[in-house]
Amino acid sequence: MKKKIVSIACLFFISHAHADDAGHDPVAAPDKKDSWGFGGHPIIGYDSKSSLTLGAGAVVYFDPDNPNQDLDEIEIHSTYNLKKQYDVMTEFSKYFKDNFCCLEGVAGYQNYPDDYHDMDYDAVFLPLELSATFKFGDIFYFGPVYKFRYSDIDFDNDNADRTVRGAGKKYSSGAGAQCTVKTLPKGQHYRREGSIFTTSFVHHAKAIGSSYDFTTVKADYRHYIPLFGQCVLAFQISGKACYGNIPFIDIPDVEGKDILRGGSEMSGKYLLAGQTEFRFPIYWRFGAAVFIGAGEAENRRKDLLSDASVAGGIGIRVTLNREKNINMRFDFA
Repeated sequence: MKKKIVSIACLFFISHAHADDAGHDPVAAPDKKDSWGFGGHPIIGYDSKSSLTLGAGAVVYFDPDNPNQDLDEIEIHSTYNLKKQYDVMTEFSKYFKDNFCCLEGVAGYQNYPDDYHDMDYDAVFLPLELSATFKFGDIFYFGPVYKFRYSDIDFDNDNADRTVRGAGKKYSSGAGAQCTVKTLPKGQHYRREGSIFTTSFVHHAKAIGSSYDFTTVKADYRHYIPLFGQCVLAFQISGKACYGNIPFIDIPDVEGKDILRGGSEMSGKYLLAGQTEFRFPIYWRFGAAVFIGAGEAENRRKDLLSDASVAGGIGIRVTLNREKNINMRFDFA
């Protein structure tokens, strides 16, 4: 499903912390105590393909008293649009002492009628992703990852049901490894400085319950540079490659990467995309952003960078929690 070219999220936050924390930096304060917070947000989005999207979400976070440990978070959201696509998704992250180990997961229910090469289909997905990464040194994390998805895809075209790889009731089950290198400040939702590089290798095999044998390799690098006090210059480069008997729903998609906001629906076995964004304050809690990106997906690696899609836009940011750098955002591309 491709959506959310324009989106609005309005959030309210309830938090609990000891009075000693007021006005102190969450990392540097020597008397910092455990704190928690809750945030709820309606979701409103629009694009030409999915039309109006409505929904709601909530996040609960726990900020431990350890300045060397990241936030624990549980997030849940649900959306529905006029194309009758809807979902209920939840994500969590749990860090252990001094970030020695991080457990992360994603699970949910998705009902996404859509089209593939102008052939309409109804689809139900039950995704599940789990990872456990362990800290090596100050900035390196490495560990196993497992991805599962049950899909029930029914094309209106009977011939497509027989010939399109991934149609019908299928299972995707893959195991692999993930490596992360990050220099981000602890305890922040909204990134303002530092960098993070993540790469993963996942092999889906019939031996562990997958309907098809295929492999995905991903890499993503993001860098944040604070400028002029409250301004931020952000960069992102992302790539993905798939090998084997790839279900059509797993073929890399430029627009689906959520990196090329307002871009094309280009897809292929190999994907390369990048974007840059400049964020700056306007007044009080209001800020803005300008962004531009380029991306391409091809079935042959040598064809990359031959026909890139370019898109850009502007956005509005509203800071809702200054201590945790939590923001409401509205992007138009």
